[in-house]
Amino acid sequence: MMAHIKSYTKSIYIKLKKNKGIYKDMKKYYYIMLIIIMSVVIIISINPEYGSPRNLDYINYYLENGVRDTGAVNLVASIYLNYRTYDTLMETVVLFMAVLGVTLFLRKKEK
Repeated sequence: MMAHIKSYTKSIYIKLKKNKGIYKDMKKYYYIMLIIIMSVVIIISINPEYGSPRNLDYINYYLENGVRDTGAVNLVASIYLNYRTYDTLMETVVLFMAVLGVTLFLRKKEK
């Protein structure tokens, strides 16, 4: 029984070794299909109503009440620092983590 299994696995190994080029082509097609599927998902997930006049309620609120709510003279600074504080903070954290990850990944290892 063991001899049969051993010869079977050896024959599979020989077939794989002979057909190595076929598996490289399959790997290439796999990545092409993955890129196509990801592109379709991204295109489908795009919101076509972004910037539509129906979605401008919060922008009108910022323009009308921004200076009064925040006390800032500059409307852009009031939106950036008061209304979107947590968003800005999280973007900074994500940027810091990305820079840290790249730095740790690319540093030279000392022996």
